[in-house]
Amino acid sequence: MSPILVEATSGMGLASAQKTRTTSERALPKRKARLVLLQIRFGDLTEFRGDSATLGNSLLKWQRPSSESTMKAFFSSAMSIAFVIITSSWPVSSLTSLPRLLPRSGFQSKAGSLTLKSRFTCNPRVRHVNTLNTAKVNPQEPSIAIVDEMPPPLPPLKNYYYLLRHGQSTANVEGIISSARSLAGSTKHGLTLLGEEQGRDSAGPLVRLIEEDINGGDLGSTKTVYFYSSPFARAKETAFACLKGIEANAEVANAVRELGLDVREDVVLEDGLMERYFGRLDGKELSTYAYVWPVDMFLPTHTAFDVESVAAVSTRIRSAILHIDSQHTTGNHIVLTSHADVLQITQVYAAGLENVGEFSQYRFRNGEVRRMGRDVESLPEAVPLQPPRRGE
Repeated sequence: MSPILVEATSGMGLASAQKTRTTSERALPKRKARLVLLQIRFGDLTEFRGDSATLGNSLLKWQRPSSESTMKAFFSSAMSIAFVIITSSWPVSSLTSLPRLLPRSGFQSKAGSLTLKSRFTCNPRVRHVNTLNTAKVNPQEPSIAIVDEMPPPLPPLKNYYYLLRHGQSTANVEGIISSARSLAGSTKHGLTLLGEEQGRDSAGPLVRLIEEDINGGDLGSTKTVYFYSSPFARAKETAFACLKGIEANAEVANAVRELGLDVREDVVLEDGLMERYFGRLDGKELSTYAYVWPVDMFLPTHTAFDVESVAAVSTRIRSAILHIDSQHTTGNHIVLTSHADVLQITQVYAAGLENVGEFSQYRFRNGEVRRMGRDVESLPEAVPLQPPRRGE
């Protein structure tokens, strides 16, 4: 697909920007073409440490080099940017609610109309934009802090850590975002039968990672295994399913005996491992992640739609891990059971990735367990951002 290039100058509305398209609609495929034009305005963009070209390059990193998804951005200044996303991957239903979600968000679209072969039209209303991060706490959820910068790097730790994503949940099957703090301690959006199986199946990979650290780790080993979990049902149930798998799977149980592991059967619930809060997108379909993940990649402190920022998640994860580490002697094996965004952010933050906002390129599958490495080389190969699928 040839890209549509949209140039924006200060004060230019979308109707004006539309006239600068350099590729005719005939160049676009007739199938499933989608277009969204967002203009984001940042008040005092103190986090920005480069020129607009640098920012543009970071924006483009998340796009696959294929005909299915292309984005081009041109900037009038570091204070105002406009970009177009053309994709055949995100369903159109996720875009039709965009104008309705614009109020009170960090996004602004000026009056205008853009159409692709009459497939989709976005007619956003005029909105005033407030500077991002003007409050100290999230207006939708007071327990969520708003932070203005990424936390310091995670210091050296005295224990081994493993990151376990929950198995398939009923929310995954429904295809909705499930992040409300009211879910903590409840049974809502627990595991499906497949999710239970994924939790049990995680036992084998976990024990193999522990064995590798016993044989080659530089911290020594007490051979004691502790489980910590988000208080959300799907994470807690996965931790217990993994424990069940350690006991019920004969091969895994035999490996545990041969290694002399002391696997503690209790699961400690840790609020710091809770799902990333998605504000006014909570309860909406998974495709609305498209409003958040691309922006995370160039502004980890953004709170558009009242989401919890990448920086805020990193801050609470840092606090939780340091607290957990302080509770144990050296050389224990600690399993953190949590959620995709949280674990992906944890993984790249702990590894020291320069831009933690790129976490979405290192996605965890349901029931997947990984070692929490402390250098960038420990990260799996980055995969360009993909839309989430129902059931995952």
